[in-house]
Amino acid sequence: MRYARWFKRSLHGLTVIAAVATIVLSGWALYILIFDAERAERFTVRVSPRQFFQALDGDILDSYDDVFAIAHNAGDSITATRTALDQGVDVIEIDVVTFDGQLFAAHDSPHRWYGSFVFRGPSLAQIWRETASATAVKLDLKESSPRYVDRVMGFVWANGEGRQVIVASRDPLVLAAFAERLPSVYRLLSIGSQRELDALRADPALATAIDGVTIRATLLDEETVAWFGERNLLVMAWTVNRLGRVNELVDWGVDGITTDNLAIAQLLGSDEPGDLRLDRYRDPSAGSGPEPGQAEPDGDAESESGEEGPGEAELRPPDEDPHLDQVVVLRREAGDEGHDEGGDHEAEGPTAAGWEWWAVRG
Repeated sequence: MRYARWFKRSLHGLTVIAAVATIVLSGWALYILIFDAERAERFTVRVSPRQFFQALDGDILDSYDDVFAIAHNAGDSITATRTALDQGVDVIEIDVVTFDGQLFAAHDSPHRWYGSFVFRGPSLAQIWRETASATAVKLDLKESSPRYVDRVMGFVWANGEGRQVIVASRDPLVLAAFAERLPSVYRLLSIGSQRELDALRADPALATAIDGVTIRATLLDEETVAWFGERNLLVMAWTVNRLGRVNELVDWGVDGITTDNLAIAQLLGSDEPGDLRLDRYRDPSAGSGPEPGQAEPDGDAESESGEEGPGEAELRPPDEDPHLDQVVVLRREAGDEGHDEGGDHEAEGPTAAGWEWWAVRG
C-alpha cells in the first residue's frame, strides 16, 4: 500500500512537470511566432534573402562587362530568384541543405525535431527550374557528409546539361570529390576569415586544385587579388552593397561580386544571359568551350598529353555505383516555361552502360 501511494505521488509529480514543460515550450513557440519575426522565419521558411534597392551614389566606371553579378542567397526563395533575374543578375546563389533525405534551398537546415511540421522552404528542384535563364548557378554547400555530397552530385549530373554550375564549400575534400567525379563543375573554396585565407596561400597544392574562391570582401586588397590572378583563380567577393567598394574591387580585377542591392545587380548584370562564360578562366585561348554535359568535339579536343585538362571533361555521373538514395531528373515538357509546379519523374537509376538518364527512387 505504501509503495502504491508513493508511485501515485511520483506519477502525479511527473505529470505536473510534463504539463508545465509543455506550457512553457508552447508559450515560447507562440512568443517567437508572434513577436520575433526573424526567428520564426528561420523555423519555417528559413531566413528570406535580404534584397533592397538603394540608388547608386558615386562615379560609374566605364565598364563592368567582365564582372559577374551574383544575387546573394536569392536562390533560397522563388520570389527573390525571380526578382534578381528581372534585374539582370548573372548568377543565382543557392544555399543547399538536406532534410528528410531531400535537397532544399535554405541557409540553415530545418530543425530535426519539428522541421517536418513547420519547414516550408523551396526544394532545390523548384529553384533549379526557376534559374533556367540565369548565366550560372552557384551552389553554396552547407554540409559536407559523403551522403550529402553524393546527393548534390547526383542532382547536378542529372540536371546540369547546358548549365554553368559553380559549387562553393569551406571543405577542400568536398571540392576534391567534385574535381574527380564532376570535373566540369567549377569549384570555389569559401573563405570567411583571415586564417582561412592564410591557410590557402600557404598551400600551393590546394591553390592548384580549385578554380577560385568566394571570399569575404573585407579580406581583399589589391595585392591579394593580384595573388589570385597570378594563379588564374576566380575571385568572387561577398557581400558588397556600396558602389565605392564595388568600383574598388572591379579596379583590382575581381571576377564576381555578390550583392543584396538590386541597383548594383542592375549595374553589373549582363544584357543577355550567357554573355559571360566561366570557360575563359580555365583556358583563355579556348573561347567559350563546351557547355556542361556536352562532350568535347572530335578531333584535337584532347591535350597533347592525351589527358583531360581542367574544363575539358564532359559532365559525367559520379560513379558507376554512386550509392545515392535518389537522383532527380527534371524534364521539361513542350511549352513548359519552368514556373509551374511540375513533377519530378522517378524511375530506376543511372545505368552503367551508356549512362542513360533516369531518375532514382531509393
